Amino acid sequence: MNQLRMYRFSTLLAITANMLLWLAPLPAQAWTLGKDLNGIRVWSQPLSTGSGHEIKSEGIVNASPDKVVVLLTDYSISPSWRSKYLKAMDVMEHPAPDRWIIRVNSQPPWPLPVTHSIIETQVSKNDKTGEVTYSYRPRHDLMEKEGVKPLGTGEGEWRLTPAAEGKTSIVKVARMSITAPVPKWLIESMLYDGPYEELMGMRQKLTEAKYSAAAPTP
Repeated sequence: MNQLRMYRFSTLLAITANMLLWLAPLPAQAWTLGKDLNGIRVWSQPLSTGSGHEIKSEGIVNASPDKVVVLLTDYSISPSWRSKYLKAMDVMEHPAPDRWIIRVNSQPPWPLPVTHSIIETQVSKNDKTGEVTYSYRPRHDLMEKEGVKPLGTGEGEWRLTPAAEGKTSIVKVARMSITAPVPKWLIESMLYDGPYEELMGMRQKLTEAKYSAAAPTP
């Protein structure tokens, strides 16, 4: 009888311990600083889902948030300063002054194939603080309709905060998940080199006269 009670008690204790493990909050992921150069920092951490990465890049540009938005939404010239693997960003629809539907064509290095995706971008502004958010997300419904099969998915936002002397503090957070096998060297490039080169490219592009007179953000 005592043995039966001990067995029941041990079983109950094991079940309780397992329940506590399931209910306990998962440990917070730690950001890894992978790039710190020319006033630009790039971090990454695994997504909480366990598949993919979250990438955060930050820096200061010598332009107002409105000027930065003009560049971000000038999709025809995006390949000239964004990722070196980006080949085109074509506007499919412009349903509202602050929204765009974009077809993205990229050509990553071997062994990955050319990839296509469709995203929706949107601009919003906090009139009290002057902070502007430029966000993007995948449009799975449109990709499924057109039979587009991207290598993965990505979403994120650019947070543009006014800084001293007419400058802008930029924090970009991107969440990226790739379904195809990717070489380790390419992952490292996508996590750190790509975001760094993007902000450097933005700095250079913003010096052009074309963006010196930015229209107010919608």
